Amino acid sequence: MKYNFRFLLLILLSALLLLSACARNVELNRTAQSYYKRGDYANAVRYAAQSLQVKPSYVKAQNVFRDAYYQVTMDHRQSIRELSDNEDESRWEKLVVHYTAMEEMRSIVTTLPPLVNPKTGVRMKLDVFDYSVELKEALQNAAEYHYQKGIHFSMTGSDAAIQKQAAGHFKQAMSYIPNYKDSATRYEEARSKAVRRIAVISFDDRSNTKDKYGILGDLLADQIISGILQDKENTEFIELITRDRINQVLAEQKLSASGLVDENSAARIGVLLGAHEIMSGRVLQVNYTAPRTTSVKLTETANIEVEKENEDDPDKVEISCEYNKFIKTASAQILGSYSLVDVATGRIIAQETFTADENFEDTWARVISGDARALSPADKALVAKAEPYPPQEKTMVNTAMGKLSRSIVSHFLAKLK
Repeated sequence: MKYNFRFLLLILLSALLLLSACARNVELNRTAQSYYKRGDYANAVRYAAQSLQVKPSYVKAQNVFRDAYYQVTMDHRQSIRELSDNEDESRWEKLVVHYTAMEEMRSIVTTLPPLVNPKTGVRMKLDVFDYSVELKEALQNAAEYHYQKGIHFSMTGSDAAIQKQAAGHFKQAMSYIPNYKDSATRYEEARSKAVRRIAVISFDDRSNTKDKYGILGDLLADQIISGILQDKENTEFIELITRDRINQVLAEQKLSASGLVDENSAARIGVLLGAHEIMSGRVLQVNYTAPRTTSVKLTETANIEVEKENEDDPDKVEISCEYNKFIKTASAQILGSYSLVDVATGRIIAQETFTADENFEDTWARVISGDARALSPADKALVAKAEPYPPQEKTMVNTAMGKLSRSIVSHFLAKLK
């Protein structure tokens, strides 16, 4: 009896696994069909192949795979023929894309089990194209193309924008062939010439909050620095001067950060720091609205059935419930501005003022009188809900400060592009 139970349990588990695999298989094929109808033949091939890995004899998946594979390989081969007749050196990048796609298709086909139609017994035959040699050549030529472009730009001039283009081409060359020739060295040389050294000075706090929320000028500057550093794509050519170095120079010049709000003094300190640009600004205003609760008295009615003694049909009785709906709100708002000064010219190259808000609003309810059964499910949930409380005042102000810093960082990075 014990062994029979184990045997039955094993059969049940096997059946459940089979059902799960079948459901997964059907879902994969549906996804493949969806991609095929949209003309995305590459993804149709990928999902149909996953389905066939689970069940090679699944006819619907076989059909989608065959048709999608034919379409995707035909499209890529046509593009390859057209590009091969083109003498433009930039064609190698596009050829890499098409050869890589064709190599992926070859890999998918060669890793699939034999695909045999269960009704006819006929094995599916697919044309498999090997572009591994062509892909290697295209990668080599694409890398050389960008390498030569990088050399061209690096020798054109010392302007930061030109050197940035040179660095981009050397980096692109290495994306095709790692450590291609001396691209790594040339990239670093060009990048160092393109880097913009920027000093972010502590912002001047004009909010008259008397450090109630902390040292807002330092806090905003630190958040801006953190935001800039987190944007890896845009900070490849940005170098931030450390706070210690800034404070050292300010101390030597007997200046405070709050005095660097005009372009002349900012540019002068920028020269001493070895900066290309210097950012400064002001926290202009901080407004906090304490929690405030408003309420509205509401009445809700409903018909309920009440059973009567000795009678089959119940009566419908109208009931009502009177309740208060409460709304609690609080808010924090910060107004701030920043300026970005070109040290070489003393000219303001970016200047903007931003407002950042952090708002809190929540609702709950309490029954005054009547029958709570008259309430809708949503209102019953409000009645059962505990009275909400907003974040602390300092927390809301700091959250608004974070939003302000993100606005400044976004505007700053856009100006540097």
